[in-house]
Amino acid sequence: MERSGESPPVLKEQAILETYFQCLSKLAHDKAKDIIEREREAAKNRASLLWSSTLHLLTTLATSEKEFFSLVFLSPNLGSRILGRKDALRTTYGCLLTELRKIESINKTVASKTGAGTELGIDLEQLLGQLSGQLQHYIIARINTIAFYEQVLAASSKVQSSLRELLATISSIGQSCQTSIQHPILSCLKDAFDMECGSLVHLLTAQRCIQHLQFLPALRSLYDAHLKLASWASNIGLKEVKKMSFVSASSKTSAPELYEWMARFKSLLVAKFSLIFYEILSQQGPHNEIKSLQSKTYIDFYGRIVAFLRKSDAVSVSLMLNRSDFGGLFPGLGYQLPKTEDSDSSMLPEHDDSLFVFSHPPEKPDKHWPGLLTLVTRKSQELNSDRLVTYYDEKFQSSYFLIRFDPGIILVVIYEAKKQDRDNYITNFLQTTANDLRCSKIYSMLKPGTKS
Repeated sequence: MERSGESPPVLKEQAILETYFQCLSKLAHDKAKDIIEREREAAKNRASLLWSSTLHLLTTLATSEKEFFSLVFLSPNLGSRILGRKDALRTTYGCLLTELRKIESINKTVASKTGAGTELGIDLEQLLGQLSGQLQHYIIARINTIAFYEQVLAASSKVQSSLRELLATISSIGQSCQTSIQHPILSCLKDAFDMECGSLVHLLTAQRCIQHLQFLPALRSLYDAHLKLASWASNIGLKEVKKMSFVSASSKTSAPELYEWMARFKSLLVAKFSLIFYEILSQQGPHNEIKSLQSKTYIDFYGRIVAFLRKSDAVSVSLMLNRSDFGGLFPGLGYQLPKTEDSDSSMLPEHDDSLFVFSHPPEKPDKHWPGLLTLVTRKSQELNSDRLVTYYDEKFQSSYFLIRFDPGIILVVIYEAKKQDRDNYITNFLQTTANDLRCSKIYSMLKPGTKS
């Protein structure tokens, strides 16, 4: 007889399920699979059909999760060799969803015939029925994340990806899973999924804030992403989690490919943030200290620009802001005091439609502004298509090279001499830097085997 105040005995099968899902949440997929394989072997002569079916399903789930986090489904050639055919992983998750619905249906049928039982067999069937219903939400979310990562990879080849759409998609997937899964055995899996989706939400939010030149929101989102990734790293037991820093992530970890990609994405955004807001950051400490921090970023954009100028005879490399792309209003970089009735609507002169948010050397080439403004207006179609624009101004005896990397932000190289339109050194610098800054390269690195 059960003593008063004591918890009811835990089913052996329940303990197995709890351990299995804990391993799955820690991305210990092989260990999770071994737990189920041992139980299948031990119970092959005595297990019920429902329990046997569940064990087979969980084995497939562990294998599918391992393949998912390796990102092989994003490489058609590699995926077809490993998984057997194109879209095999999505199909496997679809089959798992079908099997879970069958188990849930069988449990409802048994429950309607037997009523609420107290025997261990009936308790196990009830448990499996509850889990199968809840686990369906996770499988649906996983199928949706497969589509999401395919969408991110496809965005790497687009002229301008829709961050708003990507952010809305992953936010919806994460929120749906959080509200739908309530069973305590699956809480660890739900928390791990929140770390994955939450990291992405913070990263994409940071990218969008940087695009809109929102200093504090971008900084906050980058720090939130850092904390989320650090929590995820701790959860999956990365050996070098202590070496992670806000500026860059350790490159020598045993993390799965998806986590490694997110860590690189965060580090790239920190590097981009450091360039876009260089003027603000340079006021926060000695020049050598800021330069040292810049050199530790995933891509040292400032160092790359300095090296380019050293090898080239360019007079300036700048980031030019086209204020018209910001609705005609741009109060300036950094934190702005709340406006009052007496404050100006803009900190910039009304006639300045564009300005340089970064320039090296620091002396901004003001005399070139009128020509650049005219060029940006006349070549807006080419710039909006992310094409490289070149122009020689005979009046100023100057050559201009422009390429847009974000809506409203243009990378500009100025020469006070006539240069060839297709100078390989110049065009390679501009195109490589623009691709890095627009994050299209990091998106493409989701595909396994892509060079960093």
